Amino acid sequence: MLRTINELQGFAIQATDGEIGSIKDFYFDEESWAIRYIVVDTGRWLPGRKVLLSPHAMGYVDRDDETLSADLTKAEIEESPPVYVEKPLSQQLEGELHQYYGWPYYWAGRNAATVLPPNMTRKEKNIQLADPQLRSSQAIIGYHIHATDGDIGHVEDFLLDDQEWFIRYMIVDTRNWLPGRKVLVALNWIEKFSFEEQMAQINLTKQKIEASPEYDPDLRVERAYEASLHDYYVRSAYWLAKEPF
Repeated sequence: MLRTINELQGFAIQATDGEIGSIKDFYFDEESWAIRYIVVDTGRWLPGRKVLLSPHAMGYVDRDDETLSADLTKAEIEESPPVYVEKPLSQQLEGELHQYYGWPYYWAGRNAATVLPPNMTRKEKNIQLADPQLRSSQAIIGYHIHATDGDIGHVEDFLLDDQEWFIRYMIVDTRNWLPGRKVLVALNWIEKFSFEEQMAQINLTKQKIEASPEYDPDLRVERAYEASLHDYYVRSAYWLAKEPF
């Protein structure tokens, strides 16, 4: 099911033996837009601490109770390697997390050609192996979206697939162009994405976007609407592809 990230923000995380905290953020891979980690604020349970949980540990999303289950015990989470979300996440720390929990190494092969001298300190290895691919979903909110002939608005939210754990669409607020309207832009329609300039370029005209099938943020996005959107823009449907995008 497609859900907005803002909707999931604040959902409680339920371990096998009790609640551990609430969703604070999502870290995604900028190449594939796959969710790699859910950032959990442990609140009063472990004051001042945040933990990262992989989608591989996640179970059922209960919209009614606003909870997301995790196949982990509170003790397992408490004893996990400490994470400091204020700092860049190094692959060294990611490796420790994945080894501790037994999660698969999603980056396997990405740095296969990187050979580090054996006498390097752990800090130096962290710098060399730091993964620039991961981004915070909250940090992207507000980025400007440009059509081929002008600015159409800014990123207000994302639609996330909570079964495959991929971000599928940006929700773009067009208030300064089309007051009161929001439009969906699929991530694989983006021609250029600049984190430095805080903007994305899409290969569509403003006229084409204005005439697109109406998006109602108060309604669930069903497959029929997705199909009509992809047909209108003459774009391949991600759900028919072997790869996520």
